[in-house]
Amino acid sequence: MRWSLRAFLICIPILALLLTLAIQYFFPEKPLPRLPVLGVVTNGAVAELPVPGDAVIKRTIDRFYESDGSKKQTNVVSILKLEELESWMDNERDYPLIGPAQLHHRLWLCEFKAVSDDGTVSKRRIHLDHNHFHQP
Repeated sequence: MRWSLRAFLICIPILALLLTLAIQYFFPEKPLPRLPVLGVVTNGAVAELPVPGDAVIKRTIDRFYESDGSKKQTNVVSILKLEELESWMDNERDYPLIGPAQLHHRLWLCEFKAVSDDGTVSKRRIHLDHNHFHQP
């Protein structure tokens, strides 16, 4: 009885180590996405991200149509109008991996012409929420 209990107690940490190594080998950690963290807000002067460019807008539109589940392929021909609707900052709070920070939201309205795969041209509007952090 003693021998089997002793063997069992020795095997538990070895099995735990082997399981941990197997998990790390078969399921490697993916790198975390990079978050834009900008400087301090001083005297009302806010360091902001630049206006979203055409490439950012087209990627956002493509992601919207992928998540929408629509089968139609839509190609953006031209971006007609881009205007800032709102800009606001959340209260300061603690974020993992960053520490104390404030989240700055900028809401943009984008109008664009799109051509679907059947050849129809349409004018569409989307809202872009452009976020970034400010550290105090």
